[in-house]
Amino acid sequence: ADLSIEQKNEIREDQIKFSGLSPSNILKLKAQYFKDQNFSPDKKQFMSLTGAGKRETDILFDYFDMDGNGQIDSYEFICLGAMMIHASTELRSEFLFKLYDFDNNNFLTRDELVFLMRNVLISGRRSASSNEVERKTDEFLKSADIDLDKKLSYREFQNYLFKTKDVLGLLDQYYVLSSDKANDEADEGDREGEGNMQFNEEELNADEMDPDLMRELNRETQDDEGQEAIQKIKEGAEFATATENGLFKTEEVLQATEFSACKPWMGVVLNGVPSDYKPRKSDSMAPDSQLELEFVHGYRTHDTRNNLRYSETGEIVYHTAAVGIIYNKEEHKQRFLFDHIDDIISIAIHPSKALVATGEIGPYPLICVWDTETATAKVRITGPLTKGITHLAFTPDGKYLIATALHDDHHIAVFDWEKGNNTDISEVKGKAKLNASSSPIVATGKGPRANILGISMKNSSEGALTCVKEVNFVSWTKGKLTVKKGTGMKKLQTIMCGAYNGNTLVSGTFSGELYLWSGAAYTKSVKAHTSAVNCIYSRAENNGFITGGNDGMIYIWDSKYAKVSKLSILDKSINSMSPKVRSVCEGENGQILVGTRGGEILEFEGTTPRVLLRGHFDNELWGLAVHPKKDKYYTCGQDKMLAMWDIKTRVVEKFTSVPEPVEVMHISPDAKNIALGCKNGDLYIYDGSTLTQKAKKHDRKHPVSEIKFSPDGSYLAVGGVDFLVYVYDKSFNLIKKMKGHVSRVTHMDFSDDSSVMQSNSTSYDILYHNLESGKQVPGGASAYKDERWSSYTCVIGWAAQGIWPPCASGDDINAIDRDKDMKVLVTGDDWGKVKLFRYPCPVEKSSFNRYVGHSSHVTCVRFSHGNNHVLSTGGNDKAIFQWKYLHDEEVEEETEKAADMDNEDEVLDDEENAVNAGQGAFKEEEMGEGDQFGASKPFLGEVKGSTPKGYKPPKNAGDAPSESLKLKYVHGYRAFDTRSNVKFSSDGKVVFHAAALGVSLDKTDNTQTFFDGHDEDVVALAIHPNKDIIATGQMAKAGKAKLIDIYVWEVGSKQVRANLKGFHLRAIRNLSFSPSGSKLLSGGQDDDNSVAVYDWENSKIICTSPVDKARVMDMGFSEENEFVTIGLKHIKFFSINGRNVNSKKGIFGSVKQEALLCMCFGFGKNTLLTGDTKGNLIVWSGRNATKSFKSHNGAVYTLYASKNNLVYTGGEDGLIKIFSSKLEVKETIDTTKMTPFKVGVRAIDMDENGTMVIGTRGGDIIELTNGGKKHKTLLQSHYDTELWAVTVNPKNSNLFASGGGDCTLRVWDVKKSKMIKHLILDQDFRAIDWSTDGKFLIVGSMMGKIYYVDYDSFKVISSMQSMFKTSKQWIQELKIAPNCQYVAYGAHGCVSKVEILKVAPGTTKPIQSFSVINPRFTSSLTHLDWSVDSAAIICNSLAFELKFLNVEAKGLINASGACDIEWATWTSLFGFPVQGIWPPESTGYVVNYTCMSNNKKILATGDDFSLVKLFKYPCVIEKAKYQAFRGHSSHIPKIRFSSNDQYLFSTGGNDKCVFVWETDFGSNPEEGGEDEEVAKDRDDRDGDDSEEEISAKKKEVKKKSKKKVEEESEEEEEVDTKKKSKKRKHREEEDDEDEEEEPSPKKSRKHKKREEEDDEEEEEVKSRSKKSKKHKHKRRDSDDEDEDEDEDEEKPRKHKKHKKHRKEEEEEEEEEEEEEKPRKKKHKKRRKEESEEDEDEDEEEEKPRKHKKHRKVKEDSEEEEDEEKESKRSKKHKKNIKARLDDDDELEEESEKPKKSKKKKKDEYDDEDQGDY
Repeated sequence: ADLSIEQKNEIREDQIKFSGLSPSNILKLKAQYFKDQNFSPDKKQFMSLTGAGKRETDILFDYFDMDGNGQIDSYEFICLGAMMIHASTELRSEFLFKLYDFDNNNFLTRDELVFLMRNVLISGRRSASSNEVERKTDEFLKSADIDLDKKLSYREFQNYLFKTKDVLGLLDQYYVLSSDKANDEADEGDREGEGNMQFNEEELNADEMDPDLMRELNRETQDDEGQEAIQKIKEGAEFATATENGLFKTEEVLQATEFSACKPWMGVVLNGVPSDYKPRKSDSMAPDSQLELEFVHGYRTHDTRNNLRYSETGEIVYHTAAVGIIYNKEEHKQRFLFDHIDDIISIAIHPSKALVATGEIGPYPLICVWDTETATAKVRITGPLTKGITHLAFTPDGKYLIATALHDDHHIAVFDWEKGNNTDISEVKGKAKLNASSSPIVATGKGPRANILGISMKNSSEGALTCVKEVNFVSWTKGKLTVKKGTGMKKLQTIMCGAYNGNTLVSGTFSGELYLWSGAAYTKSVKAHTSAVNCIYSRAENNGFITGGNDGMIYIWDSKYAKVSKLSILDKSINSMSPKVRSVCEGENGQILVGTRGGEILEFEGTTPRVLLRGHFDNELWGLAVHPKKDKYYTCGQDKMLAMWDIKTRVVEKFTSVPEPVEVMHISPDAKNIALGCKNGDLYIYDGSTLTQKAKKHDRKHPVSEIKFSPDGSYLAVGGVDFLVYVYDKSFNLIKKMKGHVSRVTHMDFSDDSSVMQSNSTSYDILYHNLESGKQVPGGASAYKDERWSSYTCVIGWAAQGIWPPCASGDDINAIDRDKDMKVLVTGDDWGKVKLFRYPCPVEKSSFNRYVGHSSHVTCVRFSHGNNHVLSTGGNDKAIFQWKYLHDEEVEEETEKAADMDNEDEVLDDEENAVNAGQGAFKEEEMGEGDQFGASKPFLGEVKGSTPKGYKPPKNAGDAPSESLKLKYVHGYRAFDTRSNVKFSSDGKVVFHAAALGVSLDKTDNTQTFFDGHDEDVVALAIHPNKDIIATGQMAKAGKAKLIDIYVWEVGSKQVRANLKGFHLRAIRNLSFSPSGSKLLSGGQDDDNSVAVYDWENSKIICTSPVDKARVMDMGFSEENEFVTIGLKHIKFFSINGRNVNSKKGIFGSVKQEALLCMCFGFGKNTLLTGDTKGNLIVWSGRNATKSFKSHNGAVYTLYASKNNLVYTGGEDGLIKIFSSKLEVKETIDTTKMTPFKVGVRAIDMDENGTMVIGTRGGDIIELTNGGKKHKTLLQSHYDTELWAVTVNPKNSNLFASGGGDCTLRVWDVKKSKMIKHLILDQDFRAIDWSTDGKFLIVGSMMGKIYYVDYDSFKVISSMQSMFKTSKQWIQELKIAPNCQYVAYGAHGCVSKVEILKVAPGTTKPIQSFSVINPRFTSSLTHLDWSVDSAAIICNSLAFELKFLNVEAKGLINASGACDIEWATWTSLFGFPVQGIWPPESTGYVVNYTCMSNNKKILATGDDFSLVKLFKYPCVIEKAKYQAFRGHSSHIPKIRFSSNDQYLFSTGGNDKCVFVWETDFGSNPEEGGEDEEVAKDRDDRDGDDSEEEISAKKKEVKKKSKKKVEEESEEEEEVDTKKKSKKRKHREEEDDEDEEEEPSPKKSRKHKKREEEDDEEEEEVKSRSKKSKKHKHKRRDSDDEDEDEDEDEEKPRKHKKHKKHRKEEEEEEEEEEEEEKPRKKKHKKRRKEESEEDEDEDEEEEKPRKHKKHRKVKEDSEEEEDEEKESKRSKKHKKNIKARLDDDDELEEESEKPKKSKKKKKDEYDDEDQGDY
């Protein structure tokens, strides 16, 4: 009874507030009083200690006085504290319910709710009026009271509490939650409910509060982040990380991380290793067992209607969980669609009945149109609808499919669904968002405000939406969707469903009436049912319609709205658990198909019903028990249905209803008793045969969480949420209460002899109890490590360590079971997955076989008695899955042998070594933390000291430059760790990958285009069957190890067609398209080398599967739904069935198993061939190896099957062998003579004309024609270890050189985009430089050896060992002095000094020791540069040091002494001009190299992030902005500008590529740049210019130089004249100002101005002098060049005149210096006088203006005199230069004679002789 007013007044707030039981106080009480095990206060003492009231104390004692002795002992108090602080929301809600149930009648009445609501509203946030409290209480009661009895049961209260998280704030008010936890849950409530006490806006009428309708309107949806997280895990991405995709919410990440990190059970587990256990390599492998879904008991009816239909063949189509089902009633068999990943909540049958469409719930839900005959998907559509597909309908003509979304705006989309057909991609060239013409979307838009309950289609462009309290009419034209609300409704009520009878819409109402509509107007109502009309079905040929209602009746109507007949499901023969009609349908022969709310599927033939299928129908299903002696099992759930099922017949034999919702169940060993544990704590015993109740026990008040009989039947153990295990005897008398756990007991197992029990709880513990004593055994793990357990269902234990995925938070695996042969474990988890592991499973992250179909948490899994089946139950999906269990004994022995194979040492190159166990190149890279670079910066003092005096950076110095780069060519092909990666496109382009690029090479003009979507190494490539589309996969980028990109892109346009990511780890190592091109198979590099199959156009994962612990080497499709993988220790044959993948291992039989590297389906795709590491070719029939024979010496690298029934094999030996269908060698092609580099054929492909292209291990791509008799090298590249070195020819901007780990030094021609010279050295090297005269190169090796290479002969003329002699000391940097007389270098791996060699070209010893300078580094030398005059060196160290060296003095230069040094190059990292290159918070190692452009305007850098950056030069502003360019996938060790800045060259360390970048600021020689053609005679070995042509070009260049000098002279004179005029005018203005203003007592502005003008004048003079000297120096260099060229001829007399002019110029320079001295003294004197005059001005107030004017005139006169002198000097200088040029012309004319050109030795593999045809 409700409380009276007086009683209400007696209850005060302070009586129900546990102020004394905050978490901190609980801990204090424990420490103060409960340390003593004997301290056990009674109620009175407890009240005194805690300050709790009597009522609260009674409740606490009711919960925690577990032994009923009237006292709380220390153990019970710990349980109290744990529950109050850590208990689940469910348990806390129960606690709250009891707290407000004042009259203890197990209901909350309105009056009691008033108190609860009052406390919610005033819980520290604000005050609340009585009216507000009353109103909110009524809203609460109205929304939560499902059965409309005006009071709340605990179930109703709990359901509402979970939906309205803000009520949890009340728990915080009573200190039941710790504050942090309460805030977290309150925040979550705010996110989901968007405010306090939010109720559904579209409230139903009071009489419409139907529980089923409420479920339908409030389908469970999580926030987008949570949904995406679960979807990713369901797809197979079971890694725990907070990624940019938001894979896990923060709380889930923390739980998973904590669980994985701490593993509190680990210590116990490690003590439980069995004495006889011997670790085997196969322990972590997946078992040789498979599951196949055989039958599903279940039909989704609790929140879905109109979901049962006949197919074209009369079979029944429906759905449950995430499975689409086709049921054959005659054979009593089912076929399944597994393509969905979550609950299917909508279905529609195509008018042809041959196709059906299904839609799922989820953030990006899938709509699948599938074939009812084969149960295979025809079309998959994702987008634009989100959250879930609530309803689907085909138009009457079947052309369009209409869908509505679960989104708040109830979006609607109309699809031309056949355009989504992916089976023939050639018809659809673009993704929907890129190409509107191919998009399946016809129209889309927002739906009505009201919730949509159904769709009915009138024709191909019109339909109706039945909604809550309204009907809306939808139409579309030309992409525009229109929704119009119906008018004139008789009574405003919920419209449940609708169907068209001709042109009239017939709609069913909640009250049972039929509303008729003409157009959008209501016309009349027809009385039909006594309660809600749930479904209406339009009969064929406008023959009326059929209705079904909540009243259990089915009415058949004619087209005139007259009832023709009726059927009832209330018949006792049906015995429905809930006789409400949810779906009706009519078959071809008039039979009526009915779906009920009780989970039954019925068929009426006439008026006779037949129950076809039954299933559980309400709330959750947890109870599952297997018959101990027969192939039967039992289930019982929260729907109170207890059923016995037969495995063989697949039918329910018996079922009954039990009094209470059941949580768990078990059956006794003799099968006579079934024990049921209920939610209210009751224990029921039912007869195992008759399903009748035998006993009931009510010994506890808390839910039962686990139950189990002992093997001998003497004990029944019952665990609960109260942390205790109750033990009953055979007569079901309570004999023991076993303590120990501090949280809910979850799993229990008995020993074989029934003496010991092991158990788990939600605290992640494993405890052992002695059954005889009932006491916990503290050292149980060790004591019972050899115990034999009768069952193994504990999820935490030694034998189950490997079942937990990385994303687990400790409670995600709900059930496990061991098979009867003790070889396999089956698990069921929260993500709807059933998995098979090996037993025991003691290795973390063990491999498994995974099966999907459940859409909810899998609550229980069990092996059948006969060990032939596995049974699984789904919680919210309420489905029972019966799986056929298949153990492959044939391969069991081979699996053990393969696991023990020690072939890891046999793997080849970097391909396998780099990826072993996730180490090396493809490890999961994460960002490092950096070092102390940012804090210390030891170079700063030197930088500051060496800054040029008076330097002031321009205002825009820190801006990014406007200059840019464009990638022109890549000399690189990834052959060292990837195979089968060179392909012909349909237009004849050669497609391959290098670094982070997909490359398309046009072999006709040797140009390249690039796909640059990747940001790391591309390590896999596949081509679509149409040859126009490429798929590429990369390795993991730092910080993105779990979001690895696969791109599908068009060869021609480089347009992205799909970006697939989110599943694979570490790297994408294999890719393969299916025969139709609709699917893409990818292989990753996680611990299980898992595969994924994508519907790539929709960016959806179809299925995933782990493969093998050892590396997978190749994979490919045999048919559209079958594929094969091979690897170091396996070959597997897979078949795809929706999201499920079954695999079988290949059987080698008598063929010796070796590591398999490659495969292909040859000879018409009928035969599988594999190649192994020993050179064998193996032929397969089915999954059996039939033949093996030797085909190569060394490994078989690649296999290619041609269309003319030939198979091509490429081997490590460099041979290509061509096999016929009879496996006879038709031809052998030897490629070893086609390349000077490493042999081995890594890739083979062929175009339509029979032209072959191959990739070699040495980095070459070669084209073969005429059956391999002719060849042409298309591309060459470096191929081993790291590539660092690059340098440029200073005399020819088209030439550059590179070298590195493959020991090759190569010269490349930029214009020809090819290698023109190469030299193979005996050592790996990292440093090279090219002399400024272009005549020689110097190389420094990894062993400290120095090589002198003559460019013309391209041979090593001399070599010597440097001072760095140990293997760890390698030459990192090396530079030749500008004067070509010295070379300096330093080493890595030691505290390096700088060694300098003397260079003497043309001698027998061109390199000799000269000196060693100690820069006083504390680490290795990393960079160095020479000054222009070759007198100084700047160098850096690994310890961020900057030093300046004097070459002649062999010592250090102070930083201040380096201010004015002009550097020939700048490649150093530390110094004045590179201060701003460092990224924020970077280490000193992220930038590897710099390069100053020759025009000194741009600074380029190469860094560890694979970026080439351009800065302004000098770069002195910290964190300067830049332009960045990507393409490399590795660190960029070195970069260099060409001599004319037209190109930039960069090397990639691990990607081994040389990139040629074209600049937009370099000078093109053809447009007037440097004199490149002069050097071409020597540098370009392919040049054909004659001596006459070269001489003519020299003259032309000199003529231009002379003209330029004359023009400059004229310009300077003009500038001087203008300057004089400007100065005079300025001073005249100053005089005018002086006449008007009084002089300042302080130093006047004009004095300052004059000083500034003097300074500017002085700087101008210096600048002119500098330019003059520079020009002379340049002229001298030119003269030296001419002299070198004519050294063998007699010098003409005119040459003396030439020297004379040079002497005169030197004398003039001396005279200028002498003249400069008095001028400087004069200026100094004048400034002194001005200073004295200023002092006089301070003493005297006025000065005669005349004196001032006189002084100014004098100054002007002096300055003009100086300027005239300077002008004369300049003119004289110009005149001398002109005279010298004239002399040069005369000298050239007389010395010009015919010369013999030196014959150049051509390399065997020169570009003119490399197999060109």
